[in-house]
This record gives sequence, structure tokens and C-alpha cells, in this order.
Amino acid sequence: MMDFSAISLIAVLAAAVAGFVFGGAYYMVLSKPWLRASGVACGPDGKPQGSSPAPFIVAIIADAVMAFVLAAILPVSAGPGDALPAAFLLWAGFVATTISVNYAFGQRPVALTVIDAGHWLGVLIVMALVLTLL
Repeated sequence: MMDFSAISLIAVLAAAVAGFVFGGAYYMVLSKPWLRASGVACGPDGKPQGSSPAPFIVAIIADAVMAFVLAAILPVSAGPGDALPAAFLLWAGFVATTISVNYAFGQRPVALTVIDAGHWLGVLIVMALVLTLL
């Protein structure tokens, strides 16, 4: 049975917030290519139509779960030298593969796959850094 007592909930919360902030910045930079690749309808102002807070709520919850799981997997004594390769391997083995399969069957553009998978790589790297530095 796993022992979660060594996990710092403050570090997990900080990692989740850092991942969420990274995602916001990442998609602000790549908003136009992402909108084009995703096919989201935009209004005359260039903003997505029918925007809702629901995706943001889902994103912060997903970031919190991801940060907790990453904290549970990383050894307590892990430093950035151990955590960053682990974050990359988790991304390559689970996140990038899952996104690639789902998007291939959904006939989504390769550009969307690259943009979204890149986002999650950045999130995992940021979270691993926060978790090891706090």
C-alpha cells in the first residue's frame, strides 16, 4: 500500500497553480494556431463563441490531480536532476501516447496534437520543478 504521508499538500497546490499558469501563458502564445487546428468557432472579435468557465474548472482540477500523482511517484528526495527525466518519461509514456491515439482516431490535425501534447509536457516539467524545489 502506498504511503502518501510524505506528500506536501502545499507543494502539490503550488505545482497545480504553476501548471495552470503555465497553460494559460502557453495557450495565449499559441492561441491562433490552436484555434485554427481545433476548429473552434470564433466570433467577429476573434474570441471563441460560447465561452464557459467549465474548461478552466476542469483544467485546475486536472492539474491538481496530476500534481498529486506526480508527487506520489517522485521519490521524496528527488531533485530536479531526477524529477525532470521522470516527468518527461511520464509524458512520453502516458500523455503523448494517449493524446496521439485519441487525436488520430478523431482525425484531428497533427498541429493540434503537437500543440496540446507540448502543453502537457511543459505542465509536467513545471510541476516537477515546483515539487522538487518546495
